[in-house]
Amino acid sequence: MAGSKKEATIESQVWGLTGGIASGKTTVAQCLESLGGSVIYADRIGAALRQKGGRAHSLLIRKFGTADTEVLRERTFSDLNFKAELEGLLHPLILEESLSQMKEALQGAQGPVFYESPLLIEKGRASQFRGLIVVLASTELRLQRLLTRSGMTSELARRILQTQATDAERRKQGTYILENQGSLPDLQKATQELYKSLKY
Repeated sequence: MAGSKKEATIESQVWGLTGGIASGKTTVAQCLESLGGSVIYADRIGAALRQKGGRAHSLLIRKFGTADTEVLRERTFSDLNFKAELEGLLHPLILEESLSQMKEALQGAQGPVFYESPLLIEKGRASQFRGLIVVLASTELRLQRLLTRSGMTSELARRILQTQATDAERRKQGTYILENQGSLPDLQKATQELYKSLKY
């Protein structure tokens, strides 16, 4: 499905937005929205699919015995086989809904459309988009943010970080790079400048 001409056409009109966990990509996405952009959030789609009444909920219960986000996340980063099975179930559904939302957003857009997802590089999808905006922060800073905001264990946080693309890989594939090593106002200012430079 991901290689069809129809889907490539939709994605080629959308800016990809990515970065490692706790890099600040969601903050950038929210800033882009406030400036007039439209943002589709992959993680929000995944959460809606997993919740009761969502398309993936009963499938998860049947296959794994749970749809609880915390349980699934712990198992995902402890067992690579489980991770592959879970992604095999969820990702096609997320992709289908993402493309539907992109199409809808493009039809009514008054500004650029963005797709925020943490795994565009890891899943080989970066080149499918109009361009790729990458948000970077050091591993140490991201680890600190994870432990502060989420309450997850240091071991789990480190396992998650290890499964994601390196900064070098992100820099290589990024059309635009936003460094998030400073304050929130610094990141917002950089995002505003980026937004002004995007052609629509």
